[in-house]
Amino acid sequence: MEIIIIILFSLSICVIKSQEDFYALNSIEAYNLVDIDKKHVNNGQSIILTCDLPNSMPDGKVLFVKYETKPSVSQTEIREDTDDERYEISQQYAWEWSLKINSISEEDSGIYVCKVGDVLIKKFELIVRVPPRIRDDPSHYQKIYKEGSTIEFHCPTTGTPKPTVTWYALQSNNYKEIKLQNSNTFRIENVTRDTPRSYQCRASNNIPPSDTKNLTFSIEFPPEIQIQAKYDRIENKINLNCTITAYPLNNKKFWRKDGNILEESDKFEITTLRLNSNTLVSKLDIKNYHNDKDNGLYECYAENNLKVAKMVYNLNKEFLIEMIPIGSSTTLRNKTSKIKSKKNKFNLTMKNKHLSSVDSTSISLVLIWCFLFIVL
Repeated sequence: MEIIIIILFSLSICVIKSQEDFYALNSIEAYNLVDIDKKHVNNGQSIILTCDLPNSMPDGKVLFVKYETKPSVSQTEIREDTDDERYEISQQYAWEWSLKINSISEEDSGIYVCKVGDVLIKKFELIVRVPPRIRDDPSHYQKIYKEGSTIEFHCPTTGTPKPTVTWYALQSNNYKEIKLQNSNTFRIENVTRDTPRSYQCRASNNIPPSDTKNLTFSIEFPPEIQIQAKYDRIENKINLNCTITAYPLNNKKFWRKDGNILEESDKFEITTLRLNSNTLVSKLDIKNYHNDKDNGLYECYAENNLKVAKMVYNLNKEFLIEMIPIGSSTTLRNKTSKIKSKKNKFNLTMKNKHLSSVDSTSISLVLIWCFLFIVL
């Protein structure tokens, strides 16, 4: 019986000794051997890390240490007298110690261990769940693209877990989702003046709130002009409407008469109405119309850094000046002259046909008289 007691006592001493040897390993070896306890917490919340001492050291003084990633990297000791008020170290029982971290932030992520002296007791991995954030990118700041070009937007994000990015296009004041998810890049090829120009990238990772970034741009294209004319007989007024489509539009005065810029006066009333970011209508009212005084070439003019566009209206005739590059000469095409030339050609043809008809009739009569004379 005494032999059995001696054997059991020896075995218990060996177990305690082996346990002490395990905890007495150097920090890196112990770090690798001890299982990790993963803790998840949302940004801004609090968490408690509990450390239970083994039976071999029930009265040990516990020290909490934070590693950035592993022991070989910088470490921070968290003691009871720490200056950081967010940390609270308490001892509920002789063998139970805890570290409470308040107002968790993303910087608190990392590895935490509790140890007594050089003996590592427990290891935690603190994973702070952080709402998504969209970082600035150079593609956010380019605001003007040429028609026909390719646009590529980037939406770089941060957050834990990794955010998912969804793109939206703003059309008619409603967000229309574009079928492009799990991608931080959005590409538009061969843009036109009708391409939607307002987009939003939205990042989410199920940790509220989600983050959004609105991206707006403009499409650059040369001016196009159309003129409509109307005569108000009751008020004896000529109304010229000039519709200009362009982006950007550099000039602010759009009307000229016989090459001179028109200003507001008792004779001329000029109003401008913008229909959208690309289109405006400039209205010119010629009041108290008199043929001799008010006839002439009325020119609607628009320009940007791509081209100059002009259209001229004559109160008697219409002329069209095509869009021309800056510095090129201007040419007029008289539509009515073509009509006159066609009319003259038609009259000449009819006259020739009439003469031909008269000549053939005279010859026929002469032949008939000759035939009758011979027979008789």
